[in-house]
Amino acid sequence: MIIKNDVKKSCKSSNPANRGSDNGQTRYPCDRHVFSIFALEVNAMRTLQIAMPDVEYARLGIQNDILDFSELEGLIERDRLRKMQDKCISLAEKYGLSVMTMDEITAEVKAYRVEKRARQNAESNY
Repeated sequence: MIIKNDVKKSCKSSNPANRGSDNGQTRYPCDRHVFSIFALEVNAMRTLQIAMPDVEYARLGIQNDILDFSELEGLIERDRLRKMQDKCISLAEKYGLSVMTMDEITAEVKAYRVEKRARQNAESNY
């Protein structure tokens, strides 16, 4: 990335007479400098080769041998989210939550919170 500092003066001269102090404050040759910073992006690209097993290649669902970084990042993120979802589903099945209705789940959550508050209150009384 290239950063350019572009200074434009809005006063007509940088005459030393324009300098001076204003109630003890230091003034610059012209207090009306306008500073603007422009960031120019350079579209230089680098190539990175990644070797991965065919199993990973298929699991990520890669269709093309050439990917942008954002495409690769998206594929990896999607795979990570799929793994988290599978884990949530397996935990729900393990604890019997997958057969519960939303009302039953809500009741369980409320009961847990009541028990937790009761434990905290009991601990704070000691």
